[in-house]
Amino acid sequence: MTAPRLRKRSVLLMIVFTLITLGFYYPIWFLRRRAALNALDSPRKIAWWPPVVMLVVMAIAFMVGFAGGLTHARDAAEVIGAGGATLLLLARLGVGILMLIQAFFVKDILEDAIQGPGTDTSTPMLSTPPQLSGLLTFFFSIFYLQYVINRDVLASSTPV
Repeated sequence: MTAPRLRKRSVLLMIVFTLITLGFYYPIWFLRRRAALNALDSPRKIAWWPPVVMLVVMAIAFMVGFAGGLTHARDAAEVIGAGGATLLLLARLGVGILMLIQAFFVKDILEDAIQGPGTDTSTPMLSTPPQLSGLLTFFFSIFYLQYVINRDVLASSTPV
């Protein structure tokens, strides 16, 4: 059995997929790359459950929105009540924060992978570890991370 590998993907195509799938591509990106990212030389690993939780919350929000469209409701509160709408809003906020944390975990994994296993970190003054942009990770998330995978990880490492 071969080890999972990261592959080069078009960031523009990822944006199109995100739009076509109404945002469902975002958690799928994490799920599809989880095994390959976890196979990289890094002590940090990403879990399977945050993207799955996001998919579930997104599916619930989609169904509530669809039901609202069928009943001509103005908002989610008319479909599931005020308490349900508040709970759904809090779930969406929580999942958004959780996925942002996942993106920063992936950022850390990529930094470790770019640095490589043979890098001597005993003299930090003489070595400059790779630093990916936290700002770009925050604002562009999977699109920036895939750009880094395309540019740095696949170019600097042996097949993973």
